[in-house]
Amino acid sequence: VHPVLVSGGIVTSSDDRYGSVSVVIPMFNAGPWIGEALASVVGQSHPVSECVVVDDGSTDDGPTVVEEFAASSSLPVHLLRISHVGVSGARNAGIRATVGDYVAFLDSDDVWAPQKIERQVEAMRRSAAVICTSGYAEFDSDTRTVQGVVVGRWPDRTIRRWLALEGNGLLLSSTGLVRRSALEEVNEFDSRVSICEDLDLAIRLREVGPILIDREVLVGYRQHATQAHRR
Repeated sequence: VHPVLVSGGIVTSSDDRYGSVSVVIPMFNAGPWIGEALASVVGQSHPVSECVVVDDGSTDDGPTVVEEFAASSSLPVHLLRISHVGVSGARNAGIRATVGDYVAFLDSDDVWAPQKIERQVEAMRRSAAVICTSGYAEFDSDTRTVQGVVVGRWPDRTIRRWLALEGNGLLLSSTGLVRRSALEEVNEFDSRVSICEDLDLAIRLREVGPILIDREVLVGYRQHATQAHRR
């Protein structure tokens, strides 16, 4: 098992010689929020190469919002339609539809801080880590008030004991930047897993390389009434 590395310093490089970044966004009935998620991708200080939104059978206007956003965006945004394969299957479809050296995952109702990708790419360049995660702030979708902050962490105790005591708070999928080579080595997300699928991936990734935790809060995790599909 490889070590967990912790980072908290200031990072100031946006040179894309360090590797191209693809963004994968699984979506199901996220019409009210997907536009803001995409805007946070476009607003990154380190430009991403492409963004694929994987629509998993939405019945709302989410796909239309994505198409309209893509038509006016300088970032290549692609809509991939699939049919009810679940969030893990949707992320895997997005991984296979992209080509970047790194893959960043963003849920369709979450948002990134502008420096998120820049910090993580630079941190990954300077380490052998296979995944970099960060802290996140939970915010109310209606009032925009912050409900709580979770700083990036990893348990010293066994995973099973940690989950029994503290629940699934170790990792949020929207915080992750992962080397594509590592995703391929562990065979991506396990589509049979529908709960804690991001943690399952991280545990398997730790078998092939170090995990890097940036303690900065770089993700906004939206709290709303209809989020059961993703977590």
